[in-house]
Amino acid sequence: MLSLTNVAAQNRHALADQVEIRRTSYGVPHVLGENLRAAAFGLAWCEMEDYGERVVRPLIAARGDLALIDGYEAIDQDFVRQLSYARTMQTYGQLDRRTRDLLEGFAAGVTYYLQKHPDQFPEYRGWVFTGVDVSAVTTSVVTTAHGTRFSDRLLRQKAIRDSIAMIGEGSNAWAFAPSRTRDGHTILVRNPHLSWTAGYY
Repeated sequence: MLSLTNVAAQNRHALADQVEIRRTSYGVPHVLGENLRAAAFGLAWCEMEDYGERVVRPLIAARGDLALIDGYEAIDQDFVRQLSYARTMQTYGQLDRRTRDLLEGFAAGVTYYLQKHPDQFPEYRGWVFTGVDVSAVTTSVVTTAHGTRFSDRLLRQKAIRDSIAMIGEGSNAWAFAPSRTRDGHTILVRNPHLSWTAGYY
């Protein structure tokens, strides 16, 4: 299988030989992996090529380590994120193997990209990420500050329904089986509210 063509053969990560990345003439990546871990590795590589720092910073923030990059002004948020990170570490083993393969493959892809391009992101040289880091990006803990903000929104509204509508958060996805489409192919539309430059696929 054709591996990542822009990666030198020496010191190549084992997953790089299990993934093929093709880009359309518009630059849209198509990732073909021999397994879920390899596919996620390839996805991470593509995201790093296209978005770089916007992929790395959330992983560092998820650990509660952003102050190491941004300095003292990130300390407060780091404390909250460290609570989330601790929760992620406690529950990570409860995720099924396939999910952990995706998370760990993605982390390996980001880490490997940084290793192969040390001069592109010198401030992130030496960082190594894990599946726990990737999982922690979507884990959060509810603090009293969150509760206060939510109750304040409720109090300012005439009805609970109005206040919930004001929050404006959420995602949508649609999947159509081949039996439901004209051309007999599966169609997946994910997060249609995101802009093309959202920073991830």
